[in-house]
Amino acid sequence: MLNEVINGYMNSDEALRENVTVGLLPYGTGNDFSKTIGMRNDIEQLAGLIENDQTQPVDIGEVQYKSHEGVTKTRYYINITDIGIGGLVVKTVNQSSKFLGPDLTYKKAILQAFFTYKHAKVRLTSDSFQWEGPILCLCMANGRYFGSGMCIAPQADVSNGKIQLVIFGNVSLMDYLKNMSKIKKGEILEHPEIHYEQVTSCRIEALDGECPVDMDGEFIGYAPLDLNIHKHAIKFLRE
Repeated sequence: MLNEVINGYMNSDEALRENVTVGLLPYGTGNDFSKTIGMRNDIEQLAGLIENDQTQPVDIGEVQYKSHEGVTKTRYYINITDIGIGGLVVKTVNQSSKFLGPDLTYKKAILQAFFTYKHAKVRLTSDSFQWEGPILCLCMANGRYFGSGMCIAPQADVSNGKIQLVIFGNVSLMDYLKNMSKIKKGEILEHPEIHYEQVTSCRIEALDGECPVDMDGEFIGYAPLDLNIHKHAIKFLRE
């Protein structure tokens, strides 16, 4: 899993990291980060990038959060961290039996979330932007895609030293479903409760109960969380 590789890389000695290049051959199910950087399931494409030492710098997000045991931990991500309904979905998947298989288990969790999710109230603070209110979903995007091809953050840039915040505030599930096709196409949504902002750091606090955190498709713990960006932290093989 790419997230595990990134955490191993970021937790290694900095002097060792200078001589390491990371690449990706997307054989997984979602492959969302590969869509952002233009990597295909094509061994010849990857071989060509290796042969030509064709790399570009990529930013890495660092998140401090509350673990399942209530301990403050730090973890890194390369694609998207989010809270709200996405966090609930991955938490449900992690706690579910997998006898249906991973695909059906995930779809079942999404269906359960749509019927049971109650908008969590959060407070977000940063140097340039503050926001407070109930959320359907709040994404901290380095890459553009999540959820197996949903272009939730079309303005995200993996090399600009900023995280793209995408806030779906007091948005109904019906509104979300109505805009699903636009999200898949990467369109900017015009809605009074949907906000797009770019930050280099932020803090998010849950104001009314637990708020699960999804990082690169895995349930890692709960808010509060503190986010910082490491600009050009990694050399990545890409077009």
